[in-house]
Amino acid sequence: MTVVNARLLPPPTLRYGDQGKVKEIVPSLGSWNLLNSCVVEGGNVTYWALISFDQSVTDHIAAAFVSNLSRRCNELGVHMAEQAVIPPVLRRLEDLDSSRLEKNLRDVYNQASEAIHDRGPETRLQLLVCVMAEKHPAYGELKRLCETQIGIVTQCCLSKHVKQCKSQYLANLALKVNAKAGGRNVTLALELPRMCPVFNRPTIIFGADVTHPSPGDDTGPSIAAVVANIDWPSANRYIARVRAQSHREEIIEYLREMVKELWHEFCVKTSSRPDRIIMFRDGVSEGQFDQVLQQEVVALKEAFEEVGGPDYKPLITWAVVQKRHHTRLFPADDVHKDKNNNILPGTVVDSTITHPREFDFFLCSHAGIQGTSRPTHYHVLWDENEFKSDDLQGLVYNLCYTYARCTRSVSVVPPAYYAHLAAYRARLYLDSLGGSDTSASLRGMRSGTASSGGGSSSRAGAPVVRLLPRVQRNVEEVMYFC
Repeated sequence: MTVVNARLLPPPTLRYGDQGKVKEIVPSLGSWNLLNSCVVEGGNVTYWALISFDQSVTDHIAAAFVSNLSRRCNELGVHMAEQAVIPPVLRRLEDLDSSRLEKNLRDVYNQASEAIHDRGPETRLQLLVCVMAEKHPAYGELKRLCETQIGIVTQCCLSKHVKQCKSQYLANLALKVNAKAGGRNVTLALELPRMCPVFNRPTIIFGADVTHPSPGDDTGPSIAAVVANIDWPSANRYIARVRAQSHREEIIEYLREMVKELWHEFCVKTSSRPDRIIMFRDGVSEGQFDQVLQQEVVALKEAFEEVGGPDYKPLITWAVVQKRHHTRLFPADDVHKDKNNNILPGTVVDSTITHPREFDFFLCSHAGIQGTSRPTHYHVLWDENEFKSDDLQGLVYNLCYTYARCTRSVSVVPPAYYAHLAAYRARLYLDSLGGSDTSASLRGMRSGTASSGGGSSSRAGAPVVRLLPRVQRNVEEVMYFC
């Protein structure tokens, strides 16, 4: 055990919608509630439907859930129609089988399309609420069909919660629905330009992660995901781009293409060109830092030169986010610990146990609910913005309070968290496809060969990288992965 000096960062003031009684909240111990508050910007869910795959959900239960969910959403400022466009569709558990699932989903979509056909050529089903009895293997198949084939944003929930209809559960569901409808749940009262002088110019914040196939899979592709905010001066709404790449390749092969797409979306949505870039890169070990600098940072600069010309050189800050380490922090006194004897949210250590020359720090941004809190290690590999330690640490900690899916501060900065969720969603797409051949409608940037993972292999040749299904345009414009 080593005694180290730590600092405790103050929690940020959070701003909610003006229509609620409580417009600003200062969280206590990393959590807060939505009592008497409304979301900052409510999305519009005019056309939605519900399908249940649990025979115990009756017409009465489904109708009550529809009514309660829409009422709770509207109380929180999410503009959701009081009734679904069609009566709730009730199916059995057997209808989740792959042979029946697509037909059931398309039937609901077609019925809803007929019901809203006369309301304009651009109208379509915006949200499909899916009720299941338990966590089911067909979850991935359902997401793939809806998001890549049919073009519907979905929200799944368990029937036990549907029957209870507790206010807290409905509120949590409303947060997810609002994020998927293009709304914003919460924002920082002190917007980024006022928080730090670095943000005096439009800034785009990226998050990137790569997930690898399970240990027993020696042929499956790795999946890279990059997300970026499309709002400014706040950073609450993110969109994602995903690509499959060579087996167990940690360096993002198609980073340049994904960054160019996200950069273009940011420019369109904000009507401004970003002059400052912040990248939070997850999943990189210390032995790969040089590779990241030589390949990914260079690819990022090349992407901006391609989209903005040789004179366009935004300032880049590149930080690696690490959760897989063995460092644990314990409070030395009773003043700076919570009821579980964990360190308090906002505890930061940037001396003694950090690198003697480089820019890194440990930050515990969440409240430990179970077990010992694991601080997140942030290591800045490239910093053209010349961040001061206090400014970057404050930025990361404040952003951890803007995670869209809950009213708690999270342990990892949200852009990196969202990238992980997007990569996981793409992994579900591939898993649901199983061993079937990829059709011509599936997309990757280009076919490549998978690496053998560094060891000898009895395979005659490395397999071609499987291509990911293409997410429909109307789906990828929102936080469908949330």
